[in-house]
Amino acid sequence: MHKFSVAEAFSAGVGLIERMPWTIVVWGFVMLLIQILPRLFFWAVSGDTDLGALHLTGPDMSMAAIAGANPGAPPTPDEVMSRLSLMSGGVALTMIWGLLGAAVLHSAVYRAVLNPGDRGFAYLRLGAAEFWQALVLFVQAVLAILIAILILIVCSLLWQVAKVSAEPAVRVGAMLAMFAVIALIVAVVVRFTLSGPMTFSERAFRLFESWGLTKGNGWRVFWTKYASTALVVGVELMFLFLLLLPVDVVISAVFGPPNMTAGAVFTKSMELSSAATPLLAAGALLIALAGCVIMAAARTISLAPSAAIYSALREKA
Repeated sequence: MHKFSVAEAFSAGVGLIERMPWTIVVWGFVMLLIQILPRLFFWAVSGDTDLGALHLTGPDMSMAAIAGANPGAPPTPDEVMSRLSLMSGGVALTMIWGLLGAAVLHSAVYRAVLNPGDRGFAYLRLGAAEFWQALVLFVQAVLAILIAILILIVCSLLWQVAKVSAEPAVRVGAMLAMFAVIALIVAVVVRFTLSGPMTFSERAFRLFESWGLTKGNGWRVFWTKYASTALVVGVELMFLFLLLLPVDVVISAVFGPPNMTAGAVFTKSMELSSAATPLLAAGALLIALAGCVIMAAARTISLAPSAAIYSALREKA
């Protein structure tokens, strides 16, 4: 049974950020493009001339464009159907675009850890490895939805048993069973942690193969992922309170009541950008870029340990 160093795996993401900070900035910029380009597409297709509509989703943007074209009059069914049918294809393309974007960024992190000499342009590629990564991400997303539904159903049933039962032992047993189900799901998910780097390295779909590679290292993998996840949450909270909170306070003092959410700050900035000055639009863009750089760093901290674990176990196998 092969082992790996939890400390070395955990520090893999932080080490990447320390060695190549500008690469993280490039990844953040790419992440921003992945988020903005679909909105620009919807905005262009909707025919809206108001840049403030960029904060809306595709269907909402379409309906806003219809309302703007006929102020004071409700849209006709034909107008609504024509707009929504046009947007439905855009929504599907946006989902595919987001999946490919995530695959490119995930593969870039894995490439930086597993093949550090294959730098190219910030380790970014679009090839076979990225398409295989997109496939495994899609399957993981579907499985995550199914697992979430399973957890919801089982825990709801156990919760109802705990509520209606008059016996304390039954209530305690139902609660313990609920926690056991969650722990079992977490244990299974941990065993599939290496599917991403395995798929990237072997240029083939690798999901269940991760189970065998993590055999005997379940707790080590768990604590590595737990520590990296805790660090990611800390980084995101730091971003929220050190950057978004002051911006929200300034916007609230000038334009309206406070609302301490990142989405509200970005939405308010986009709404004001078209009605006020280009400076606000530039400020909103800079805030979004800073947020994407932070998210790129968080994604690096989260993904790099899996690649480091895979590299260590592969070498010892």
